[in-house]
Amino acid sequence: MGNCITAVHSFHSFEESVDVIFVVEKTKFPAHRALLSMHSDYFKTMFNGNFKEAKLNKIILKETNVKAFTRVLEYIYIRHMEYLKNHKIKMEEAFEVLACAKFYMVDALVVQLIPYLKDRGKANPRLFLHYALAYRVDEFISYGTYLILKQDYSHGIRLFDQMSPISVEHFLKLRLSAPETVIFKEFVYWMRQNPKFSSAFPELLKYIELHLLDKADLNMLFYPKPLIDREFLENLLSQQLEQAAPIHIVVDKSVINGVRLVEGRKTSSDNNLVSLRPENCITVDLKKRFLLNCIKFKLVDSMFYTVSVSNDMRDWECVIDYSKYDCFGQQKVYFTERAVRFIRIQCVPGDLKIKANIEALYSSDLPEIDPATNVIIPKSNLIPSKRLYERNSGSWVAGEVVDYFGDGIIYQFMQPYLIENMKLLLNEIQTYYIDISSDQKCWKRVFAQKEVSGWRTATFPKQPVVFIKITGTRIPLRGFRLCKLECPATLLPIVK
Repeated sequence: MGNCITAVHSFHSFEESVDVIFVVEKTKFPAHRALLSMHSDYFKTMFNGNFKEAKLNKIILKETNVKAFTRVLEYIYIRHMEYLKNHKIKMEEAFEVLACAKFYMVDALVVQLIPYLKDRGKANPRLFLHYALAYRVDEFISYGTYLILKQDYSHGIRLFDQMSPISVEHFLKLRLSAPETVIFKEFVYWMRQNPKFSSAFPELLKYIELHLLDKADLNMLFYPKPLIDREFLENLLSQQLEQAAPIHIVVDKSVINGVRLVEGRKTSSDNNLVSLRPENCITVDLKKRFLLNCIKFKLVDSMFYTVSVSNDMRDWECVIDYSKYDCFGQQKVYFTERAVRFIRIQCVPGDLKIKANIEALYSSDLPEIDPATNVIIPKSNLIPSKRLYERNSGSWVAGEVVDYFGDGIIYQFMQPYLIENMKLLLNEIQTYYIDISSDQKCWKRVFAQKEVSGWRTATFPKQPVVFIKITGTRIPLRGFRLCKLECPATLLPIVK
């Protein structure tokens, strides 16, 4: 008789009412159809449906672990779970019990086992992930992955430490948020620590993009002792280079579907991408090469930055240099079309934080761009009235922006534009001058007029502009008042 039935008979005299016998791995388990049907939908269907087992007195259960089945019956009969206290059973056996309880649909036991196993996973997340993968428990796979990724690796813990090949394969398939060279070096370290798994090395190596590594990295596989066959490596590298060669074109639609960071991190609280020191950059992997000419992203804070692109993370080309321009908010940058695999946004200087919904695309509707700087040359007014009131240093009074103290009315663009004119409306006779700046520290005077009113057009040599400051030199009691501002000017009347 099974242990569980022996335990049951010590409390209840069920011997006479036994009406079915299960056989698992040659072990017999006398049981009761009514009780099993009450606690298991599997047995309820078996005994009450049109299955042949409904009429059999002896039922052989195949592909069932005898120890796990004993635990499941113990729970059904007497709610016995003493073995969970103080971790009296091995983690593997607990997973086996969970699998058995799920198969036979003993849901109440499953509910008890899930938090128990998660708690044990905290103490040994690598072993927990191994069994989660082996038993294909999706909820536990996600949880085990999370536990491992959140560990502090600054104290000598290696990424693949104590992992089985199945766990290493899982992490390599994840495409971790790290440069390929970092992942590769961690993998090589694991290979050297686990020669007993050498038969798995070739298959696992296929999940690393070797074509992104340099020769010095690849030589780690052969020195001081070969870990892989050199001919196999050369063939694999050749295949990967061929697969990575095509350039994909997607018109007017972002090619980023789920950001894969290789430098920087994603915050869970506010869904931002944040740079890490000392590089202070965010690098996004597009996963394959695309033809691009436009990148869009939103800065969380005001900052100076550059955008560089690469196909292999070794050779980088700077396509946008806004290191002298104080930018904020939504950024739309354009450049000459080229094949791109990696995008790096770098703050100059300081920490970079952007929203996670970054876009990269091939745009069919390009604005005019200065070829020397890739700064946009706008053709229409950039300053609707609402934005004039939102992004300036003056006060808004009765539909006008007013400067009472002679400090100037300052407007900031979100990014630099190449400007050569602007138009402003003054309802009163005013004397004023216009300064422009890229960083609000160094100002350059580009235009001035005395005793004028109405629509005024200011022209000056074309140059990048982020800040516009309009200052009245003779401030009346009612202050210097600006009714409207257009930049660039939509119409250019002759100024006398």
